[in-house]
Amino acid sequence: MTNKSKHKSGHDLAQLQTNLRRSESLRGAITAIAARAIDADKFTIADHSFTPVEKRSLVLKEDPNGNMTAPDGSSLVIRGTAFIQNSSKKVAVFRTP
Repeated sequence: MTNKSKHKSGHDLAQLQTNLRRSESLRGAITAIAARAIDADKFTIADHSFTPVEKRSLVLKEDPNGNMTAPDGSSLVIRGTAFIQNSSKKVAVFRTP
């Protein structure tokens, strides 16, 4: 069974973070994130485990160099790509306690 969420490419970083948090509340912890073009449309696709997470614990940051360290008190979950305002960007996903 697939456990993926699909998010429109026009979101800004804060909107995408909010949508990913909502997806986590329904689908479980995020395990991968990637910007994908499907036919003529662009989406950010997130894979989820079925593992529950604390509400609003996901933090999404742009990570242009792919080496951002976790903010204080956070841990790195994954790195990947996402569409931010219709442009593919490198991102890092962190979890706060």
